[in-house]
Amino acid sequence: MNIKVQFFGYTAEIAGQTSHSLTINDNALLNDALELLIKELPTLSSINGSTKFAINTDYAKKDSPLKDGDVLSFIPPVGGG
Repeated sequence: MNIKVQFFGYTAEIAGQTSHSLTINDNALLNDALELLIKELPTLSSINGSTKFAINTDYAKKDSPLKDGDVLSFIPPVGGG
């Protein structure tokens, strides 16, 4: 199956791009996609634990399932005041 990956903020700087296309096995979980992405884009291994993820428009945990056509977004921590 194919998913689109979007990077925002510092995650785009680390990835060196704002979007990426990923082909992954059927029945894959978000964590499977992360492992494959780190193989394809090794710089992603430096992303810190405060980064959140979303599948389509909903926040997702690493054990969330993916389906063909999903959009996986890397959402960096947001601060301000």
